[in-house]
Amino acid sequence: MTWSGRDTIGVGQPGADREIRYRVIDASAGGASGSLVRTLITGVDNDDDNIGLSPSVAYNPDDDEYVIAYAAETGDITEIVVQKILGPSGLPEGSPQTIGNMGQPSGFSLNLPKIVYNQTQKEYLVAWKNPIIIAVQRIAADTLDELGADDFQVLSGGTSDFGLAYSPRSNEYFLTSPTFEGEQVLGQRLSGVTAGQVGENDFVVSAAGFDLILRASVVAHPLREVFLVAWSGERPGFDGMTDGEKEVFGQLVSSADGTLLGPDSFRISDAGDSGDGDYSAFDPAVTFDPGSLCFLAAWVADDTVDFLVDNEFEVFGQLISPDGREVGPNDFRISDMGPEFDGDTDTGTLFVSAVAGSNQTLVMWMGNDVPMTDRGVYAQRLGGPNVFSDSFEQP
Repeated sequence: MTWSGRDTIGVGQPGADREIRYRVIDASAGGASGSLVRTLITGVDNDDDNIGLSPSVAYNPDDDEYVIAYAAETGDITEIVVQKILGPSGLPEGSPQTIGNMGQPSGFSLNLPKIVYNQTQKEYLVAWKNPIIIAVQRIAADTLDELGADDFQVLSGGTSDFGLAYSPRSNEYFLTSPTFEGEQVLGQRLSGVTAGQVGENDFVVSAAGFDLILRASVVAHPLREVFLVAWSGERPGFDGMTDGEKEVFGQLVSSADGTLLGPDSFRISDAGDSGDGDYSAFDPAVTFDPGSLCFLAAWVADDTVDFLVDNEFEVFGQLISPDGREVGPNDFRISDMGPEFDGDTDTGTLFVSAVAGSNQTLVMWMGNDVPMTDRGVYAQRLGGPNVFSDSFEQP
């Protein structure tokens, strides 16, 4: 698990500025492997002009190692950097390597990198925003050297977060992003061999009637030729929703030919009551759940379940079948941050992942468990529909 943040060890100590942190999790026990939260230092330590942002991680089961991709800001220049991490020790191997700079002038921001491992080609694909165009770069699994075309652009999108996934069934990548106006979700298929565009360019994934779409996420089903795309946004007039009410929606996309499958822009979350803009769901993240062979969607919401109050944000989840049906408990609660009935604690910045070699998934988020304190990083393992493999939210 990886995140960007400051440490509480204080100014003048290693890593006191905003840097990339990570920790290896033992899938069999749920505890953190090793004794340390490790830090990747960007530029000069303890200098807020040199920081690490927006990390993403991919696991390579062939070599039992990870690669973290992140945005490294040094002065006025932001570049995309990758670092290999050995598993299960968590020790970095080699030095960070810059792969994305787009040849842009000082002050041109690259951000929100994503990385996936292609087990067919034995390589990684990294994607990032530039700042509203998504660019990609293939890199070799063994050396992290760049492969093929350099920093080529593949999808137009807005400034919101986007999703990247790889399908081993079809040997294709899929990129998805909200538009700049936030009214549509776009998709783009990419070749698993060259990462070049395949099929229709920047095709529309979402139905009409959306507004303020802020984030899109995507995952491939490893046993079926299908992707699940999820996003949050307003959809006034649909299913009783009103202005200002955000929910999480999904769409199945064929990884074979890009055809939209199943229900059209189906609703996944139902925070509060339809028609009440005081309760919303946002920041969706999706993964494959190996225990149920279904997709798992997770999101942050202030809901009315368990007598939660307005602005009391928790993490919720839903299993979704490969044909788009909800499976198991509806919108089951995953987090339990702070005292109940208290809107001064919060959650956000979700990440979900299947746990390699097990029938588990890991949900990670940032939040504060004690009201009015600094935020920390929390995680929860799930062993199936609403089955917790550990006690609530291990920090």
